[in-house]
Amino acid sequence: MRTVFLDDIGQVILRKSGKAKRVSIRITQDASVEVVVPKRTPYAIAHAFAIRQKEWIHKHKHEAERKKTIFRDEMIIGNRYQVSIQPATHRKRASHQRSGQSIRIMLPSDMAPESADGQAYIRSAIIKVMRNDAKHVLPERLTLLAQTFGFSYKDVRIKNLRSRWGSCSSNKNINLNLHLMRLPEELIDYVILHELCHTKHLNHSTRFWQLLMSIEPNARQLARSLHAHKTQL
Repeated sequence: MRTVFLDDIGQVILRKSGKAKRVSIRITQDASVEVVVPKRTPYAIAHAFAIRQKEWIHKHKHEAERKKTIFRDEMIIGNRYQVSIQPATHRKRASHQRSGQSIRIMLPSDMAPESADGQAYIRSAIIKVMRNDAKHVLPERLTLLAQTFGFSYKDVRIKNLRSRWGSCSSNKNINLNLHLMRLPEELIDYVILHELCHTKHLNHSTRFWQLLMSIEPNARQLARSLHAHKTQL
């Protein structure tokens, strides 16, 4: 992975991927810019592609900036967390502490909460707390629901997925997005049941929906409710 800087854009991450078949640009929900290329493609091609697409990047980065979460003191994150942002008068580095449902963020005097560095640290601290919670909560809930409704799966992994709440492979390996920790319990259960049904039907066929709705009759309504939530902060 490499990082370059473009005028009027700022930082652009160049990343190689074994799954990529062509050069592509992705604007994440925190307004970061990534250019992804196939593994054997030189970084110079990725850089040149980004330069050619500056106008497109600028437009979509601006839209992402407009929509991205701005973290403030006493902010509530989902149904589970409250953020407290405080000055760290005797510290030179940012730090955070977890106490119950509160995430206490301590920033040094040279890092304003509204600055890019301050916002990036606050986001990373919240994600660390959610990841730790998710590693305990989500596998336990997955196990319980699988046993209750007669499903089996091979493995579960908790990931910081960018555009999905979960996924299931043909080998019955399930990935769950750590950002599920921001959702109400009924939506967490819906996503888990959705992925468990994929262990029997990998597509979204009629049989898949029939199975899911035999377990959760409100599946369609819950799916619509899920669309109101962002998969990333």
